[in-house]
Amino acid sequence: MESTGLAPDPRLPLDLERTIFELAALSFPKAIPIFLLIAWRVKKWVEPILYRVLIIAPDTSGFSDYPVFSQEIILRKISNPALLQDSVRHLFMDDSTPSAELGKIILACSRVISLAYSSPEPSQDLFLHKDCLRHLTISVDAFIACLLPESSRDDLLPNLTHLELLDTFGSLHEFELPADVSRPLALIPNLTHLALNGIQYNASLINLLRVDSRLLCIVLFCDGVNPDHPLSNDDRVVFVKQHADYRLDWVRGINTGESYWSLADSFIAARRGSRLNIQHHKINDNGLLLCSVLSQN
Repeated sequence: MESTGLAPDPRLPLDLERTIFELAALSFPKAIPIFLLIAWRVKKWVEPILYRVLIIAPDTSGFSDYPVFSQEIILRKISNPALLQDSVRHLFMDDSTPSAELGKIILACSRVISLAYSSPEPSQDLFLHKDCLRHLTISVDAFIACLLPESSRDDLLPNLTHLELLDTFGSLHEFELPADVSRPLALIPNLTHLALNGIQYNASLINLLRVDSRLLCIVLFCDGVNPDHPLSNDDRVVFVKQHADYRLDWVRGINTGESYWSLADSFIAARRGSRLNIQHHKINDNGLLLCSVLSQN
């Protein structure tokens, strides 16, 4: 038979080919939609990685590393519930998404381990079947509205350890403290880390934080530190001057494991290990001040 002079198509073992595509998808999540078009087998391998970090927002601001989806696209994917249940581990939901539609998506993502929910509108399905959830960022409005009706239950969010409460809509004054906050907080048995972002502290809230023995780390976002602050001598408390938008910090934590939580934990450990004195209360969320202070001690 006469040779055509053309080399045969290269063939890789399927397990090696799959490994290559999965590594490429994890390294370049925004390229996954292109990978989906290569072949059906490639689509089967990398589509779950596409939804590992699921961001639903009206624009891509703060999310340069990951594709951003509209709610309409994700609602179509709910027809295959196993895909989202088995794939989604990190979920970000923007405040512009209608809460009625959010509920359907939240129910489908039952194995999520970190959730950022910035809408002030509560979804009654927000905390159903969330046994895997460990990190939660949520507006204080939605947190109180979702958990107060469930105050008779003691099995909600059994594995949640890190909670950030946002008051980006300036409505905390509508709730009486500490009752409206303390009851929902009491429903989280394993809570160890609490952050207050944009929330004004009054005497009731400060007392609530002081007496909560579960908390190992309390992060208070602020522009400056008053040395006479009633919590300034509590070695669990770290004041953080926030430079990055919380969206950027959320993504950084997923990508590297380094976020203001890890910085605060390192700061507390250094202070307890006598590498810092109690007069050091404050860090920048980019870690530069922490590194500078540690290098001087």
